[in-house]
Order: sequence, then structure tokens, then C-alpha cells
Amino acid sequence: MTSEIKEPAFYSQEDMLYMAKKVGRYRDSINGLKLKANILIFSYNRPKMLREAVDSVLNHRYGNFDLFIVDDGSDFDVQGFADSFGDDRILTACASKISFEERAEVSRLGSNANAVIETIPDEEPVYYLCDDDVMGDHWLARSIRTFDMMPEIHIVTGESWSFDDGQDYRSESIYGMKVSKEPTMLTTYWSTGSFAHKALCCKQEGLWWTDNTHLHSQDCNFIMDMWMAHSDFGSVASPAFYRREHENTLSAKLGRKDENGKYEAGYLPPPATKQMLERME
Repeated sequence: MTSEIKEPAFYSQEDMLYMAKKVGRYRDSINGLKLKANILIFSYNRPKMLREAVDSVLNHRYGNFDLFIVDDGSDFDVQGFADSFGDDRILTACASKISFEERAEVSRLGSNANAVIETIPDEEPVYYLCDDDVMGDHWLARSIRTFDMMPEIHIVTGESWSFDDGQDYRSESIYGMKVSKEPTMLTTYWSTGSFAHKALCCKQEGLWWTDNTHLHSQDCNFIMDMWMAHSDFGSVASPAFYRREHENTLSAKLGRKDENGKYEAGYLPPPATKQMLERME
């Protein structure tokens, strides 16, 4: 049974900045925190990078989480990979085998994510990470603290950073926050790894991951749906995740780059979902 959760609150930009600073005073203290984090790592044929992604989560001081390896049909033994850590917090949700060419035509990312979210209690937050990225060292503790201090909010955002494959992401990464023209976004650039939302958002507000034929736009659609439904989010002033730039990203294989020559996952506008269109009417 899940606990009752309040309807989304709507704050001014000044209110949110004040509350974010208030939460920041507690820094990385985990005293009194009990809310479970649920982390979905999207995986496909990158076992070496996936191990780094999993390690980045296991190294957190905040240990009350379930980590789901949401695999889209890799060629390697994903269950054996998960078992090798000897940690019962690591769970797997594996789809049937599929080739890269098939994945580019028919995406299962949305249905894979939704199947896991359905099992998560409404009040618990959901986090995301791709198998070629790593999670920020303080993201879990600080975001859980934010949810704990402001139980009426549904979303917490953090910072996006990027690094080139082979670099030390802790010392050679580049600040990736982008300025938004929308005041409710507090100049925060939302990316798959830089925000957490309560499972309630999917179940009670209907903000599920979409399922279409555009694998590269699944996350863009989902993030846009979340943003258009909320202005009730807290902000954490530390890296939520580090995005790895390398030649085998989906964006690279699709040949998409931003103005700086970096491979950019959201460079092309995503196809609009039904929910997005309804909110724009």
C-alpha cells in the first residue's frame, strides 16, 4: 500500500531557489533518511562501461536503493554480470535479444522502463542512468534529502556534466548546464540522468515513457512530458550525472552533433506525444 501524496505544488522561481539553498545546508548527511531510491540503468552491449555505471551507484554513501539493469537484449550474460557484484540490491529486467539495426527501427526503451516503474511504490523516486554514463558522487544523498524536506514536490533536478571517453570524469569533465528561456526551469537542462521523479508521476498522472519507432527521442519525449506537467521541483547544486562522449553513442551513429561538434542526444526535436499536444492546446 502506498502513502497519500499531495497534488503538485507550484512555486515561483524565487521560492525554489530559496528552498534549494535550504536543502543545500545539509549537504551529504544521510541521517534520518529512509526513502528508497530506484535507479534504472539502460543497458545494451556495453559491459565495460556498464560496470563503471554500476560502480558509480554502489560507491554512494546512501545505500537504500534498488538498482535495476534494464537491458534491451544484449549479447552478453546480463544476469551473470549482475550476479558478479554479489549485491542483492542489483536487479535485472532483460528483454529478448535484438540487433542494433532492429533497435533503431522499433524501440522497446519505453516499455522496458514502464515495466519496472509499475513495480515501484508511488512515493518512491525513480532515477535514470545510461550504461555509458556515470552517476555523480553526491546525487543520491542530496536528492533524497530534497524529497525528504519537501514531500510535496514530485521532481528533483541536478546538474549535467560531460566528459570524453578516456578522461577522468571527476577532474576533466565540463559543466553542462544550459540556460533555458523558460523561467520555471531555473536554467536547468534536464537530461535522462539529471532528474529524479516519484513513481506517482507515471501511475497517477499518466506520464509514462512512450513507445514509438524513434529510439533517440524516447527520453526527450518523456522529459518534455514531465516538464510540461510540473513546476514543483527542487534543485540540487551538484552533478547528478556525467555524460560520456564517445563514437559509439546512438547520437554518434545517427550522425548528430551540436554547434560545438559534440554528439548531442537532443539535437533534433523529438516527435510530439499525445500528452504534449494536449497540454499545448
